[in-house]
Amino acid sequence: NRSDSTFLQIGARDAASDLARADAELTNLRRTEGALESAGVFERITDFEAALGQLEGDPLDPSLRAAALESGWVAADSLQLASNALTDARQSVQVQAQAGVDAFNVEAIALAQINEAIFRALPGTAGYAALLDRRDATLSDMAEQSGIAVEYLPNGGVNVRMGDANGPVVVTGTAANALSGAIAADGTISFDLNGTSVVPVSGALSGYSSTLLTQRDLQSDLDGIAAQLISTVISAQTYGVDRNGAAGQPFFSGSTATDIGIALASGTGIATAPA
Repeated sequence: NRSDSTFLQIGARDAASDLARADAELTNLRRTEGALESAGVFERITDFEAALGQLEGDPLDPSLRAAALESGWVAADSLQLASNALTDARQSVQVQAQAGVDAFNVEAIALAQINEAIFRALPGTAGYAALLDRRDATLSDMAEQSGIAVEYLPNGGVNVRMGDANGPVVVTGTAANALSGAIAADGTISFDLNGTSVVPVSGALSGYSSTLLTQRDLQSDLDGIAAQLISTVISAQTYGVDRNGAAGQPFFSGSTATDIGIALASGTGIATAPA
C-alpha cells in the first residue's frame, strides 16, 4: 500500500509550477538587467552631452571638437553593446525555452508508457506501487515546465491536460501529444500543442515566455533612445554650419541601437554656428 494524498500532490505540483515560473523569470531578468547596466548607456550619453557643452565654450578648439566626436562614438558604441547584450540574453532564454519544450515532451511520452505499464500491472503488488511512484514523479517534472491538470483513472493511470481541466490534452491513456515552440520575428515565443495554440500560465515555460516579452519591450525602448539621440543631433547639424562654413552633415548613422554609428569623418564637421 502507498501512503499518499491526491490533494497534497495537486498542491505540491501547483506550488512547483509557480516556483519554476518565478525562478525562470527572475533569473533571466537579472541577467538581462546586468547586461544592460554593464553597457553604461546613460553614462555615455551624459558624457557626450558634457563634451558638447565644453565645445560650446570654445567652438573653434580642434581638441574639443575631436573629444566631442570621440564621446559621440563612445555613446553610439554603448548603445550597440547594450543591444548586442540584450540579443545574447534573449537567445539564451529562447534556448532554455526550447529545452523546456523538449523536456516536457520527453516526460509526456514517459508518462504514456507508464500508463501502459500500469494498465498491465496487478494492483496491490510492489511493481504496481513502484509504477504509481514513477507516475507521480513524472507528473511533478511535467508541472515544473508547465501547469497541468490531472485526471486520475480507476486503474491508476492518468490523463493530463495543459493548464486546467479545460485545456488541450497532453496525455490520454497510452498516447501523448507533442508540444512545440515557435520563435517570432520579435524574439517572443508561442506554443502549440497538437495544433492548438496554448499559453502556459505557470511553470518554467511561462517564465521564459514572460521574460521574452519583457526583453522585446526593452529592445523597443533601447531602439527608441537611439532613434531620439540620432534625430536630435542630426537635426541640430541640419540647422547649422561647421567650422569651415559648410552645411552641417549627419553626425550619426543608422536608426536603431543595433546599427547606430558615426557618420562624421572628423570633429571639423560638427556644426557649431547657425546656418
